[in-house]
Amino acid sequence: GLTSVTIPDSVTSIGRSAFSGCTGLTSVTIGDGVTSIGDYAFEDCTGLTSVYYTGDVAGWCGISGLDEVMSSRRTLYIDGSKVEGAIAIPDSVTSIPSYAFAYQTGITSVTIGEGVTSIGDYAFYNCSGLTEINWNAVSVADLSYSSDVFYNAGTAGDGITVTFGDSVEKIPEYAFEGCTGLTSVTIPDSVTSIGSSAF
Repeated sequence: GLTSVTIPDSVTSIGRSAFSGCTGLTSVTIGDGVTSIGDYAFEDCTGLTSVYYTGDVAGWCGISGLDEVMSSRRTLYIDGSKVEGAIAIPDSVTSIPSYAFAYQTGITSVTIGEGVTSIGDYAFYNCSGLTEINWNAVSVADLSYSSDVFYNAGTAGDGITVTFGDSVEKIPEYAFEGCTGLTSVTIPDSVTSIGSSAF
């Protein structure tokens, strides 16, 4: 019978299988104190459609286990606003977790900050409304085969334009594999390495 749940800011971890099988759950609010979500925490929560996070984008990227809540088609709200339009990953962020922004079809532009050194699998999976990626991350570690970070992104419109910042040194392996909406790429002189299967 549980339909909504609020995790207060004082909580740092959502435990393993915490809400598993709560099929009536439609929304969850995650406090900005949460830094980890355990395995299967929201498994089989078939009615869950809305995820609210009380912190900011940097805090959201600092949570491990986001795949446990974002690996299905759910709408994400950060600091009271639906995640859509242009979003920016601040330079202070070093890692974008797996599934962090998956299925957010309203995102049209993404700016990846200089400090990012790793990007998880499916981070922007099926962001079909994406039209622009500004990649400023200086050097991201090679991604794994079938990481599908931008899989099917940009398929709802006229495609995606990717621009790399002048400080970028490396385009990692498989960075844009499966990015079927990709139409234009601008690579600056600063780039000295393009990884296998990057495009």
